[in-house]
Amino acid sequence: MRQQGKFTVLLSSAGRRVALLRLFCQTLKHLGFEGRLVVADSSRTAPTFHLANSSFQVPPCLDPSFPSWLGEHGFPTVEQWCGVPLPSYVPFPVIVKPRHGSASVGVCRAQDREEMEFYLRRIKDPMVEIELTGIEYTVNFYVSRKGRVVSAVPHQRMEVRAGEVSKGVTVKHGGLMETARRLGEALPQAFGAMNFQCFLGVDGVARITEINGRFGGGYPLAYHAGADFPRWLIEAALGREVDRPEYFDQWDDGCTMLRYDDAVYVKKSELEPPNDRVRQSGHV
Repeated sequence: MRQQGKFTVLLSSAGRRVALLRLFCQTLKHLGFEGRLVVADSSRTAPTFHLANSSFQVPPCLDPSFPSWLGEHGFPTVEQWCGVPLPSYVPFPVIVKPRHGSASVGVCRAQDREEMEFYLRRIKDPMVEIELTGIEYTVNFYVSRKGRVVSAVPHQRMEVRAGEVSKGVTVKHGGLMETARRLGEALPQAFGAMNFQCFLGVDGVARITEINGRFGGGYPLAYHAGADFPRWLIEAALGREVDRPEYFDQWDDGCTMLRYDDAVYVKKSELEPPNDRVRQSGHV
């Protein structure tokens, strides 16, 4: 939203993405705007909740239909069972996890049926999926308003903590980039920053495990490699759509991210939701 030289950016599901918040702040200043950054998240314990200019606590949004959508559109994905009887034969090991979980909380690996049944009894609303092998990648990609995938930046997830990449390296893998192009064109009304996660097997097939219609937690790596999604989003809001084919692979191969710990310090009272669930006057 732009008004009288000011520009407001809303980040949904912002969580721990402090680096992304700062990238938008930096981009707005570079473009000469007085920026206001607003965060929406389901938890007041999200670090970005206390760093944005304004924050809103919102309910989580969950959609269980994406595995069937992937299959219907010809994208390889992980075989899984959720809310249906398990077949008599299950190729172990398998992963048992909460259906609506996040950040790898409650994810368990079962070596056999006895172990699987043990976890199924203890996990609320569980699901079972085949354990994939291979190299794990995230691909951050940007879709223009015309439905064209402007840029696609795969990175190998070298180390992961709590479901988010802590060490990664960009890889110009043509197959993964083409999968991003196909996804962007197939998803209805796709626009802006998106990402998907997959395992690239020894057979060369990338099996998708997750699609997110938002910035990925590891997006800052793509930014530092040269894919400036924040700027492109702001340019699009100003009517200057970025839709240049040469941007697709115009980024640095081998750019490496090594994350470290930082913290946000607040009073305990700031974690208690007020009646309107809105927090004002933060900083970035």
